[in-house]
Amino acid sequence: MSGYSINKEGNRNPLRLKTDRRDTLLARQHQQGPEVLIEAEAEGGLIDVQVPLIEDPIVRVTAHRATLSA
Repeated sequence: MSGYSINKEGNRNPLRLKTDRRDTLLARQHQQGPEVLIEAEAEGGLIDVQVPLIEDPIVRVTAHRATLSA
């Protein structure tokens, strides 16, 4: 039985974190509405994808500048 109590204690913290996250999301949903939250999450995902696409040409142009004569 002692193995069960260790397992139970080990799972308590992750469960508490997930419950807190759920409560936070529900509170935000009631304040802003589900549509606003979905749009914000989608925009955040798009930004994560777009940043490397923008940074790559900047790095290439900067590297090319070094090859040009002054």
